[in-house]
Amino acid sequence: MAIGTVEPRRATTEGLVGRAAELGALDRMLQVDRPWITFVHGVAGVGKSSLLRSFSAAARSAGAIVIPLDCRALEPTDRGVSEALASALGLRDASVEAIAGRLQRQKAPVVLLFDHYEVLRLVDTWLRQSFVPVIPDNVRLVIAGREPPVAAWLASPELAGAVRTMPLSPLDLEDAVSLFVSLGVPEARAGRLNRIVRGHPLAIRLAASAAADRPDLGIEDVAAHAVLDELTRLFLEDVPDPIAREALEAVSVVRRTTTSLLAACCRTSRRRMRSTAFARCPSWRPARTASASTTPSRAPSPAISSRPTPAATDATVGPPGGSCARRCARRPPASCGATPRTCCT
Repeated sequence: MAIGTVEPRRATTEGLVGRAAELGALDRMLQVDRPWITFVHGVAGVGKSSLLRSFSAAARSAGAIVIPLDCRALEPTDRGVSEALASALGLRDASVEAIAGRLQRQKAPVVLLFDHYEVLRLVDTWLRQSFVPVIPDNVRLVIAGREPPVAAWLASPELAGAVRTMPLSPLDLEDAVSLFVSLGVPEARAGRLNRIVRGHPLAIRLAASAAADRPDLGIEDVAAHAVLDELTRLFLEDVPDPIAREALEAVSVVRRTTTSLLAACCRTSRRRMRSTAFARCPSWRPARTASASTTPSRAPSPAISSRPTPAATDATVGPPGGSCARRCARRPPASCGATPRTCCT
């Protein structure tokens, strides 16, 4: 549908909590020449789309023309993006030149919003090298996705000073409690719930909804039933590597994980396991030499009881258990007054 022929969808900034600084920075984009490209990035559910909706409402109130694009609905090719922009501008010609010409003829500032950009990374180079160079001066570009921009956006001499990154973090305690209260959760209970959801906006909304629907549920039950399943589904969308997904499923079952155990669970070699994206996680610890007598032994989980027992010298993933387990890993079992099995179970 052509811009100017359909009344923009109404939106408000109500309900956006704790993003005043980010919203102000986006608003100032309409008033300055640079930066004119902003990358909003953060984990799933942290509030990127909510921020874009609020900015969209503010920009329209200021007289700007806003063209929002949900990248999940676009063909992930340069043709798909061009056709979507041409359709929004009322053009039959989807060439980059025709789109740039129509944008330049607009009397008001134009804001192009790309949401869920992580699914459109196949056309990132085309967007940077072919589309952005022809965008006229009256256009502002806001791109929201789960990942920060690739280095080429920040290193390009042609885009020096034009690109800004805007990472979104979870809400602080005060803002998180304010959001809980705005959703009908008593302040006393909001603080306790936030100890579990840690200021994550989507988790806050899920927990608040569950608390309202089931007031009889305890705090832990609210988190388990309403929050964890949905967040796990969202976060696993960012793990396309099948081996890494199997590894994540394995470490969610066992308390102490080694490279050989993961290799056995995922039916792959230890060398290949170390080359996966999972091995590049910050929690993947370097291999260290330890004797079998100084490493706490664990009874294998029933889900993997048929798998080979891992060697004690493998790299360890994640926390090794309780504080007693850490002590036992550093010195002989007798020094903490018990054997590893009875002490660290």
